[in-house]
Amino acid sequence: MLSRVKSQFPIDTTGIRSASTELSRWYKERWESLVGHTRGPLDHSRVIERDGNILPPFTNYNKWLTAEAALGISLTLEFAKRHRGYLREAILIALSSKMRSIGNVDVDVARAEYRETPRENVDVLKHVVGAMTKMADAISQSAETHSRMIGSAQSVSLVQSDVLRADLAPSSFDFIITSPPYGVESSSYLRSHLLSYRCLEPFLGVDPYDFGKHAIGSEYVHDGKPLSPDTTAWRTSPTLRKFFAPLIAGNAPRAILQRCEMMVQFFNDMSTLGSKFRAWLRPRGRVAFVIGNKRVGTDVIPTDAIVAELFEALGFTLERSIQHKLKCNNSNAQVPWQERVIQDEFVMLFRRDGGA
Repeated sequence: MLSRVKSQFPIDTTGIRSASTELSRWYKERWESLVGHTRGPLDHSRVIERDGNILPPFTNYNKWLTAEAALGISLTLEFAKRHRGYLREAILIALSSKMRSIGNVDVDVARAEYRETPRENVDVLKHVVGAMTKMADAISQSAETHSRMIGSAQSVSLVQSDVLRADLAPSSFDFIITSPPYGVESSSYLRSHLLSYRCLEPFLGVDPYDFGKHAIGSEYVHDGKPLSPDTTAWRTSPTLRKFFAPLIAGNAPRAILQRCEMMVQFFNDMSTLGSKFRAWLRPRGRVAFVIGNKRVGTDVIPTDAIVAELFEALGFTLERSIQHKLKCNNSNAQVPWQERVIQDEFVMLFRRDGGA
């Protein structure tokens, strides 16, 4: 859904702007009819049981959201359901983009959790309308400066699939630009987006926990079974063996050993990814992606060097590696899992060598 909204947008933003205006009017009328003339405080049960609500009462929803925030989300979902196609999805993505400002999301944990005190005085309408306005402005500005580079919505093809199992035509791409995960527990996409999945479930129809092992580098895919060192990545990368062999063979704590095993599996997935990229790219096609070096225990994993060896073994040439620390919302923030955060980041640029 996010990919469709970002890539298949209409050049004419009249529909988005009109929907934003309509949402403001409709939302305020509905809010007043539900809250304005009612005695007593608003509670979660009234939100869930009201006519027109499609917000599901997911586990601990009353701790993720205040009743007012839940009603705001409920009204936005109801309004989105009244629309179809691009407008519906644009409204939902606008809501999702503001979920961490609306809900009680605690980013300073290694799992998807909420703070003890829910976020108060949240104006959901203001957040959603602001996001929709920003989307429309960005489209208009792009049309003014890059109109000749913007194709029609119909010219964009989207494939929703697990990249390790996707079946795309051989030699059909000139460029692949992507940002793969950095490895186990370095950045929790589940933590960042779980509340969006829960609130948008009536439209998405998926549970992110069902992704399981199909997610590369996810923090919840390991089944606890030791991995055999005789893997593709282990055999291919001397740097990987040099780094992980002493840890696996030594007396490292079980938690460190498990993370080593999970990271070796991550590099196996990266090797499979490189094989897929080679098949999909035309000769001399390019790959560009960002990778980060994280810690296991007290040691920084040389992820960039390992990935370079894996890709070069598959017939790629590393044309350039740009070391560059990407900025986050608060680059000085200290978090409870500080030892696991990314130490160095690299923009890696590969060229597929010629031949079949």
